[in-house]
Amino acid sequence: MARSQIQYLVDIDEAMTDAQRFAEGHTLEEFQENRQLRYAIERTLKIIGEATSNVSDRIKSRDNTLPWREMRALRNIVAHEYHRVEPARVWQVIQEELPRPQEKIRALVQELKEDSP
Repeated sequence: MARSQIQYLVDIDEAMTDAQRFAEGHTLEEFQENRQLRYAIERTLKIIGEATSNVSDRIKSRDNTLPWREMRALRNIVAHEYHRVEPARVWQVIQEELPRPQEKIRALVQELKEDSP
């Protein structure tokens, strides 16, 4: 069964929430030293990027301010160029850059639900 556009957006939102929850209570140093924590958060970034790639251009065009390309690109680095992943950069993304796009993703989900018959 094909997934809906709303489902992909919800996947992005949930993965963003998971990443922030996993990081909660930890420091950058702990993140750098804790392989299990890094892998868990990197997994959320893969989900965000993969779900992003399944969101249609029509839906993406409803909010051009969202970092669609960057979300996909980070997934590609984590998945295919894992040796280039910089823990400090991942930490910065989780701590500083996810909250605003997540608000916009949630607003887009709500907008799509309201538009649905």
